[in-house]
Amino acid sequence: GVLNYPVSAHPRIDENGDLLFHSYSANTLEIERDGPIKVGRFSLANGKVESYFVPTAEKYCSFSHSLLHTEKYMIIFDGSVHFDVNAMLDGGAFFRTKLEYNLRIGILPKTASQIEDVVWIDTGKPGGVVHPLNSWEDHDESIVIWTPVCDNLALDLDSDEINVFRMVEFRLDPV
Repeated sequence: GVLNYPVSAHPRIDENGDLLFHSYSANTLEIERDGPIKVGRFSLANGKVESYFVPTAEKYCSFSHSLLHTEKYMIIFDGSVHFDVNAMLDGGAFFRTKLEYNLRIGILPKTASQIEDVVWIDTGKPGGVVHPLNSWEDHDESIVIWTPVCDNLALDLDSDEINVFRMVEFRLDPV
């Protein structure tokens, strides 16, 4: 009865055995009421959901397939690939790249419980992330992320478009 959005495809288990997850909804009424995405942590030690909240004020649903974590932080992605209700009318993929939106990376402490705890970093260009590879805190306390990024991700399986991913290393300051 705690989780009211579907959980994403790839939750993670951290070094404490806690389950880190995020959920997102394409339901426009839920997005208006509660937001497009929720992020949470199930504590192994307490046997309950310790946090579950909306980390962004955006009112669109971004394709948010996976997340990463470090020792102290969870990392979520707000990409340029958004749910498009027009697909129900004109066919094709329900998620489409919106080049006017940049890829953003959300960094939040694992103990975060509210939107104000999240630092969003705009990468300055459109992009989609499907399966990020790895992240860690470097010796200077920056967060390093290794992930494939696609500039114009096409999720329409009937399309002849070929998705080209490039490997990117992001070095981010969480504060």
